Amino acid sequence: MSFGLPSALWLLAVLPLIVVLYMLRARRHDVEVSSTLLWQRAGTELVAQRPVRRLERSVLLLLQLLAAALAALALARPQVPLAGAGRGTVIVLDASASMQATDVAPSRFSAAVAQASAAARSASGPVMLIEARARAAVVVPFGGPDAVVAALASAAPTDGPAQMDQAIALALGQRVDGVPPEILVFTDRAVDALPGVTYRIIGRSGANVAITGLHTEAGSGGTRVVVRVRRFGAGPRTVPLELTLNDRR
Repeated sequence: MSFGLPSALWLLAVLPLIVVLYMLRARRHDVEVSSTLLWQRAGTELVAQRPVRRLERSVLLLLQLLAAALAALALARPQVPLAGAGRGTVIVLDASASMQATDVAPSRFSAAVAQASAAARSASGPVMLIEARARAAVVVPFGGPDAVVAALASAAPTDGPAQMDQAIALALGQRVDGVPPEILVFTDRAVDALPGVTYRIIGRSGANVAITGLHTEAGSGGTRVVVRVRRFGAGPRTVPLELTLNDRR
């Protein structure tokens, strides 16, 4: 058994306090007597000699201890792995600019999202989503597949590079009850194979053309725009390039 919030177990320290308060609690019975003159001094001596009452069996005390213990355990969120339950799954999604290519309809990113959603739904254990952008980040921690599918539905690619190595290293550091999870990487570029990592390559080729730089400089004669276009892959490519500045093409 493991606990999602083990620090809450410190609340179990209230159990001895309940017992102490029970022992310090005065216990009185109404008794009719003819006179209290002889009882006053005897009562004072009894309190001086026995300020703490002896611990006796009490159903109320047991119920109070049980309620406090159950509350502390509930706040600690106990987790018991079920027999036969599948291992965890980490989905790493490439959100780089090249994933916007349309050689796979409607785009590489949309195809990757569809495949990643199907993998999340078919997972037999908890699922985590990591997006590889300019900085890798955990989008959805380990949990049910519905949260991962919802996050994938709202995901969008970036216009820059992605730190895939950082994202995969982040995935390799995850554990579910001490067991390393299965890692599924959805990307459009082949990388070196790593143990425990499965790559789902999206896209038909790596021959991409992308705008990798843009610089504008205002001067007395107008605005100067410099665009850097880079071709990835072998062979020449002819592509249309359209620039719009202040609604002017």
